[in-house]
Amino acid sequence: MKGPWLAFAVTLVIVLAAQIGLNPIVSVTVLATLLADPAALGLPPALLATALMAGWSLSMVSSPITAAMLIVGRLLNTSPYTVGYRWNGLFVIGCLLLLMVWFPFLGRWS
Repeated sequence: MKGPWLAFAVTLVIVLAAQIGLNPIVSVTVLATLLADPAALGLPPALLATALMAGWSLSMVSSPITAAMLIVGRLLNTSPYTVGYRWNGLFVIGCLLLLMVWFPFLGRWS
C-alpha cells in the first residue's frame, strides 16, 4: 500500500519545487527518470502518470513564478503572488487533500 503514498509524495514534491522556482517540466522529467520502474516500488504506472500530471497542474496554478501566473497577474493588474497564493491557494490545498484520499482508492483498483 506504499504505492499510493509514493504517488502523493511525487505530486507534493512537484508542487513544492515549483514554489521555489523549479519549472514543473524539469521536476517531472527528473522524477519520471528516477522512478523509471514504478512497479518495482508498488506503484502502478497509471497512478504515477496521474500523480505527475496532478503535480504539474497544481504547480501551474499556484506558483507565482510560472508564466501562467505572471500573465494572469499582468492582465488583472495584480501581483502573481496574490493570484497564486491568495486566490488559488485554497483550491490547491483542497486538491492536495482530495488526492491524499483519491490515490489510495485508485491504488486498490490499479
